[in-house]
Amino acid sequence: MKISAFIITKNEERCIARCLESLGFVDEVIVIDSGSTDKTIEIVKSFNKTKLFEVPWQGFAAQKQVALNKCSHSFCLSLDADEWITGPLAKEIVDANWNDYDAFYIPRLDYFKNKLPPSLVKKEKGLRLFKKELAHFHQVEVHETVHIESKKIGFLTTPYIHDGYNDPSILKKKLKTYAKLASKNKKKNLAMISLIPPKFLYVMFSELFLKRRILFGSRGIHLGFLNSYYSILKIWYRSS
Repeated sequence: MKISAFIITKNEERCIARCLESLGFVDEVIVIDSGSTDKTIEIVKSFNKTKLFEVPWQGFAAQKQVALNKCSHSFCLSLDADEWITGPLAKEIVDANWNDYDAFYIPRLDYFKNKLPPSLVKKEKGLRLFKKELAHFHQVEVHETVHIESKKIGFLTTPYIHDGYNDPSILKKKLKTYAKLASKNKKKNLAMISLIPPKFLYVMFSELFLKRRILFGSRGIHLGFLNSYYSILKIWYRSS
C-alpha cells in the first residue's frame, strides 16, 4: 500500500521542516505553495520525497483540491504545515484497515502555551486519511471541509499534533479573522445581540466541563475563554 501526503503552504519556514520530517513513512509528499517569500520553498526542496507546485492562492478548499489531484496514490493523508505525525500514529496509518473503511478520522492534540493537554481532555478530530477517488474538498465559512462519497468511515486512536494555536495572542487574532469570515455574506440581524450573554455562558460551560478543558488547569480556562470569545464575536459581527 502506497500513501501520498499533501500540504498547502505560504511562508511556513517556522514549521514546515518538522512537518515533512514526520512524513518519512509515506511514499510521496505533495506541497502546493501560494507565493512564499521566506525560506519555505528552499526547505521543501531539500526533502527527497516532496513534489513542489507553485499555485496562486484560490482559497483553502481549492488549494487542497489541487494538492489532492496531484497525488499519485489512492491512499491520501491531508496535513497542515503546523501539524506533524508521531511515530505511533505513522504505524497506525500504515496498518489502517482499508478493507472495511474508505476514510478515517484522526484525533488532534493542540499545543497551548507550550504544553499539550492531559489525555482526558476531549480531542478535536479531523477527517485526514481517505481514498483519493472518493474525496472532494468544499469551501465553508472559514477553512474547508472534505466530503467523502462513502459511509465507511473509521476512527484512528493516536492523535496528530498541532501547534498553530500555541500562542494565545496569535490565536486571538486568528479567531477574530475567522469570526469576520464566518459572518461574511450573511444577513445582518441586530436582534442577535441579545444572544451574546447566554451563548458565552453555554460555550464556556461546554469548553470547561463537556470537553473537560478544566483538567488543563489555567491553560484550559484560558483556552475555553478564547473559544467562548470566538462564539460571541461571530454573533457581534452579524448584529453590527
